[in-house]
Amino acid sequence: MRKRAETILTKAGYYRTWTHNHGEPPTTIAALANYAAQNPGLDPRDYGFNPPWSSHDWYEAHKGDARRCTAQYQEVKAALRECYLLDVTDQHVIDAAPQAFSGRLEVIKTDDTIKLIYTAGQYHPTEYRAATAAVLFRAAALAKLEQQERKA
Repeated sequence: MRKRAETILTKAGYYRTWTHNHGEPPTTIAALANYAAQNPGLDPRDYGFNPPWSSHDWYEAHKGDARRCTAQYQEVKAALRECYLLDVTDQHVIDAAPQAFSGRLEVIKTDDTIKLIYTAGQYHPTEYRAATAAVLFRAAALAKLEQQERKA
C-alpha cells in the first residue's frame, strides 16, 4: 500500500488506537484508498505541449486539470471519513460500485484479493478519483440506509 494511502486512511479514522478502534479498514476500502492515492500522471503532451513552438494555453489547461485532480482527492478523503463513521463493509462497497459513476469502477472481491477495474470515459487522470469518491459516498449511503432499517 502506498504511504499516501495509509496517511489518508489514518486521517479518516482507521488504524487509530486511542479512541474507538476500528483497526484495519475493510479490504475494499483500503484498495480504493490505494487506487486514489496514485499519482494522476498528467502528461503535458496531452495538452499540446510541443516546444519550442507551443503557446502557454497548454499550461493553463494542464494546471486546471491538476487543480481538479487535487479537489477530487479531497473528496476521496471526505468519503473515506464518512465510510469510517458509518462502518462501511466490503459488501457495501461491492454493492455500491455498479450504482455509482455509471458503474465504470468495478470492485471484484475474490477469496484473498481485491481487483479494481476502471473503464475510462475521456481521460483517466481526471476521472479515476471522482469515480473512487462516488463509489465510497454511495457505499456510505447504503450503510446509512441499512442502519436506519435496523433501527426501524
